[in-house]
Amino acid sequence: MGTDSTEDFGAWVTYVCEHIDERCGFEVDVDTRGDRDVQSDIIDGGTDAQREIITEAKTAMWDAWCSAGAP
Repeated sequence: MGTDSTEDFGAWVTYVCEHIDERCGFEVDVDTRGDRDVQSDIIDGGTDAQREIITEAKTAMWDAWCSAGAP
C-alpha cells in the first residue's frame, strides 16, 4: 500500500481473510497483526506451487478490491 496510501489496511486484511481460501482452492491461514505493528505480506510455508497460487490470488484480490471502490 505504501506510505502515502489512503486505503484502510484493516479492511484489506478482512477482505483477504474472507476470500483467500476460495480464490486459492485450498485453506490458507492468515496471521494478522495490530494496526500499529509492522505489517508484512510474507507467504510462508506450503509448496512453491501453493505460494505462487497465493501470490496470484492476492494480486487478483487487490485488483478486485480496488476496482470495487475499496475504502
